[in-house]
Amino acid sequence: MKTHTTPLSLILLFCFLIFGTGEMNSVKAQQKDNGKSLPEATKAGQNEKALEATWELTEMDGEAVDELFPEKHPTIEFKVKENQVAGFAGCNQFRGQLILDEAYMKIVGVVATKKACPVLDEEEEFLAILQEIGQYDVTGNELSLWSGGQLLLKFRKTK
Repeated sequence: MKTHTTPLSLILLFCFLIFGTGEMNSVKAQQKDNGKSLPEATKAGQNEKALEATWELTEMDGEAVDELFPEKHPTIEFKVKENQVAGFAGCNQFRGQLILDEAYMKIVGVVATKKACPVLDEEEEFLAILQEIGQYDVTGNELSLWSGGQLLLKFRKTK
């Protein structure tokens, strides 16, 4: 049996390769221009193994999570070897693809279940911010996710 690849599939693959790689190169160029990576503590590969855990959100875009997600905080689990992330976004489960290169982190292709809930707006904001991430830092039991020099998300290791 022959398999036919649709033109749409080829276009999507092409766009992902072009834009995904371009963004990675743009972040690396920005880091070289600054003379250091953000944050400074992240060194080549040192934090990749430390990511292999479940993390609970403690801060989103400068706001404490208790007010945004009063019942249950979002979590994220990094599966570095499989290049995947999965977690709980405040109401729904999500998963996506993980791209790591030294201090660079990108989460793409995020999909989530579609359960309705009172914190749906906050959940959508959380999932959108996840896909804006460019850098990361693990210090002890804290994970910080950055974009363009701005701290966007902070997590605490749960297990």
